[in-house]
Amino acid sequence: MSVISAGRMRLVYEQAVKRFYPDYMCLVFEKMCREYLLRYAKNLPMLLSGIGQWWGTDPKTCKEVQIDIVGTPTEGNEYLIGSCKYRNERIGTEELELLRRYAEVFRGGANFHYYIFSKGGFTPALLEAEKQGEVTLLTLEDLYNYSS
Repeated sequence: MSVISAGRMRLVYEQAVKRFYPDYMCLVFEKMCREYLLRYAKNLPMLLSGIGQWWGTDPKTCKEVQIDIVGTPTEGNEYLIGSCKYRNERIGTEELELLRRYAEVFRGGANFHYYIFSKGGFTPALLEAEKQGEVTLLTLEDLYNYSS
């Protein structure tokens, strides 16, 4: 506080804020993505009763698994599984493969609809997977450009 009071905001920003900003924004971006799906997304593949995160342990690898978005259905055995990446790099097919593995850990034998949100866009291979109907891809711009 004394550094702020002394008017040295740039120093505080560089040393105490800037390095933690991406970590903070990742959490904000995840929340934005969940809110978008709950409140604004049109043509979802099912009616959702809720959206949250999920953590578990993969019994094959004994490693912890975290899914950014799990949309639970009002009824049935279909789930919306999503990943949120607040990075400048384009996201590729490896993210879709990771989501598929995590989905099986979450609820093997269920039907899944995959969504990937990215600040930096997507690789041509992942865009092709979207054309094939394997995944829905959304950018930060898409979250702001929905029509009411």
